[in-house]
Amino acid sequence: MFKPNTKGYVYAIVFVFLWIVISSFEYGNFRFGRILHPLLWIVLGVVGIRLIRNKRYKPIRVKLVILFGIYFFITCWFLFSSVFCRSEEGRIVYVNKKNRSNTIICRRYSCFLTTNDCEYFNSWTVTGDLRWTRKLYSNEFDTTKWERFNDASKNKYFINK
Repeated sequence: MFKPNTKGYVYAIVFVFLWIVISSFEYGNFRFGRILHPLLWIVLGVVGIRLIRNKRYKPIRVKLVILFGIYFFITCWFLFSSVFCRSEEGRIVYVNKKNRSNTIICRRYSCFLTTNDCEYFNSWTVTGDLRWTRKLYSNEFDTTKWERFNDASKNKYFINK
């Protein structure tokens, strides 16, 4: 009978943790997720192929083949979307009143010739141009903590309308 080892679970947890943490960093206009996501996705595919070819995993080979088929279809969707979808760099909309390095950025995402409204991201400046950015799923902001950012000369994301 097949018994998974705990070392594999630890590797998987560390892998997912690094994927989430490192992909949220940005340096200037460069997002680490643009390189890291495809790289880790390819590594995941290589690991899947090695598991399918390993004789030790023969009892769960059917499940692995089904998972690899799902992986293949998701990969095709990501490749198709990478050709037809783009995200703009955005602009600073709100600044935290207590910590000026904590900002909210508005980015528009267009896909298949349609454009959606602003997607809001909370961005913290770590040092210099290095920022930690995460997506916000709410577009209501507490005005006691945030103030509207209107200074176009200090906004490197400013889009002149």
